[in-house]
Amino acid sequence: MAVAYRPEKRAKAEYRSELRKLAEQMPADYADKLMLVTDRSFTREQAYNADLFHKFRRFPDPEADHALDDAEGSAVAVLNHNRVMAYLVPADTYEAMLDRLDDLDLLETARARANEQPADVSIDEL
Repeated sequence: MAVAYRPEKRAKAEYRSELRKLAEQMPADYADKLMLVTDRSFTREQAYNADLFHKFRRFPDPEADHALDDAEGSAVAVLNHNRVMAYLVPADTYEAMLDRLDDLDLLETARARANEQPADVSIDEL
């Protein structure tokens, strides 16, 4: 998929028409689809995070990358004037944390339903 970005104010009908023509002429081995993205496609928070990601990609911080590698999966605190501003965790660790939270949520649901009486229901009633 190829993505074109324009601010909503500049994504006029003629630009959209040009994109349609471009999509028709685009080689299949380049992309199978062309999508227009505007500033209205994102929340303010998503746009802010995308901007941060772009800045991190343009200006890598080898010291921070090294600290994260050295942490071997543990969280790394980001300090500003000796105050913790954020914690960085590797993607694998973050995914494991989300899985664990899901498991705890399911466990809470199962415990809440443990004393419920089962109901007899025929397959036709479902």
